[in-house]
Amino acid sequence: MFCRKVSSVFLIVASLLLLAGCGVSSPAWALVWSPSNSALQTNSPQAAYAACAYAQRPDGTLLHPAESVWLATGSNPPLGLALSQLDATGQFFSVGVISIDPGSRWWTLTDTASTDRPAPGAGVPASQEEGKAWTLPPGSYNSASIDVPDTQPGGSVQLWVSDTGQVFVLARLYTTLALPTDHTAVTLSGQPGWLSTQGRFTLIALTLEHGIYGGLGTLLFASTAAPSRSQVLAAQAAAHLNDLLPS
Repeated sequence: MFCRKVSSVFLIVASLLLLAGCGVSSPAWALVWSPSNSALQTNSPQAAYAACAYAQRPDGTLLHPAESVWLATGSNPPLGLALSQLDATGQFFSVGVISIDPGSRWWTLTDTASTDRPAPGAGVPASQEEGKAWTLPPGSYNSASIDVPDTQPGGSVQLWVSDTGQVFVLARLYTTLALPTDHTAVTLSGQPGWLSTQGRFTLIALTLEHGIYGGLGTLLFASTAAPSRSQVLAAQAAAHLNDLLPS
């Protein structure tokens, strides 16, 4: 009987500690959508995102993200992809997909993946990520992924953030990406595409035309690494998509 009472007390205390948040990390920031007239489908997805995408603090208050990078504009179907640093300290990041809602005919945030920058050494080591067939820069990483059903038969996006401040986005989308005004033609792993820069990011898009990934849409890679290193990583990703992206 005494053992049962002790066990019962232990379970109650343990439950109270969990409810009090013992050992639980603080709430994360989130990427949310607050529509305005800028979200009308007659506006560009980039303009809609700039006006309607907000960072939500843990207390529920909203403010515009500290920094956003427009990654891609797609057509057939219409689509937009962006990366946002939610807070001023560079701790929380989200990648967002926007598409046109068939009912309202407004741009809306349909898919989002968020993660935080890990404490030094607290994430997944780059050496373990290398086991996925590419060579990320040294450091440890947090990551998050999403499916993108808006582009049939379905795409996917993954975001990586390192403890050293490196950020990478890899996406496969079934849509036609608009060419940036300033770009350079590239061919990586036998797939044709283009390279451009957006702030501190190198952007690479490859049309998957050949090999086992032929006909599987467009690969998009965004990277804070140098352009030369970004091309190496994009080529590795193009050759091993199934190992890097959720199926």
